[in-house]
Amino acid sequence: MRNFRVPSGGGPLRHGEAVSLGLIAAARVGARLYPNDSEAGLASRIESLLLKLGLPVDVDLWLASFRAARVDDD
Repeated sequence: MRNFRVPSGGGPLRHGEAVSLGLIAAARVGARLYPNDSEAGLASRIESLLLKLGLPVDVDLWLASFRAARVDDD
């Protein structure tokens, strides 16, 4: 299994960092699937808390970096 890298070109993504990004991604999916749910804004609240803990929250940046790395490998 290959290590995922931090978008800035740093080392491998740590477990807590991966969990942080996964929480945000899951909250975004939930918001799109259930737009009228009472948990509107959950992704924003999660992002705010994770930022305070110093964890990564920019899922879009990480995904763009991952896609670029996959293209380079092909």
